[in-house]
Amino acid sequence: MYMITHDQVWYRSEHDLTKDQQELYTQLTRSEKARASLEAVELEYEQRVRYHKPRNKIPTTATQLDNSAAQLNNNAKCALYKDQVRYRTIGNGWRKEPPAKLKGVFDFHIAWSCKGQDTTNAQLRTHIVAMYQHEKKVEWPEDAPIPSSLINTGQFVLGTMTSDRVSHEEDMAEMGVAIAAKVNQPGYVSLRPKKVSRTRTWQHAIPAVNQSLVGRVISYYFDDSKWYEGEVQQVSDGLTVYQPLHGEEGRGTKHKVRWVHLKFDDQGYADSELWVHLRARAKFYNPETPEPGSWKVGDVDAAVSDDSGDSMLLVGSK
Repeated sequence: MYMITHDQVWYRSEHDLTKDQQELYTQLTRSEKARASLEAVELEYEQRVRYHKPRNKIPTTATQLDNSAAQLNNNAKCALYKDQVRYRTIGNGWRKEPPAKLKGVFDFHIAWSCKGQDTTNAQLRTHIVAMYQHEKKVEWPEDAPIPSSLINTGQFVLGTMTSDRVSHEEDMAEMGVAIAAKVNQPGYVSLRPKKVSRTRTWQHAIPAVNQSLVGRVISYYFDDSKWYEGEVQQVSDGLTVYQPLHGEEGRGTKHKVRWVHLKFDDQGYADSELWVHLRARAKFYNPETPEPGSWKVGDVDAAVSDDSGDSMLLVGSK
């Protein structure tokens, strides 16, 4: 029989193939669909394991939530609130597989934004408090649930509870258990692409604070004694009234000059934005001993390294 691959038939209609070639093409298509489906389930379960928490380890009442958020700024409070939702929607699987008692009654999911407007901290808190009330009615999973219902091996099963259908469901359950065992075993290597670690160089001379900073990376030293990197979105001209940012309320703010709007990456300020003051005094720019308010600007040519430790140069990157 003539052996073919997808690469060999991509330009041909399936109807142009011989009968044997059509059968092989169908087998290839089904096997690829099955593999892609199983990988998707594995990634889904991996996420559930990451976000699943025992009920007694996280806030489950409004009082506990408020105590956890009491000393946090708006951005950290927003991250706390989002995690409360993720523990239920992802960790417990209640977004795709909600508890039977609550189907059509309450949706644990809430959008982070709507029509271009970010969901405020107050809106998130209101949703979470309602979430606490509804989850009292259902049992909390001891472990991250296996998303066996998401498995689709590409087989087409007709009829109701035929022997083929029963066998198919048993196969799905077995594959779900196998995926859970694989993800939970020591030394498991994730299917998720690895993040690139960065080693950035910093501009030595104090830069001018003007529109030329837009798109550049600034590292800012906060009062938790850590540097956080963010990309400059806007530079205040001292006159414009700027719209509220993520997690803020109000009609807008007029910032003084030397204030810039930073959008932070995932190094602790995930999904957050903030206006910060770039102080003019030399002791605050890239100091050997930083203090809150210190800052530095990434060079236009920034070095990054991948997981193997080999360096790469991003020429002209901002």
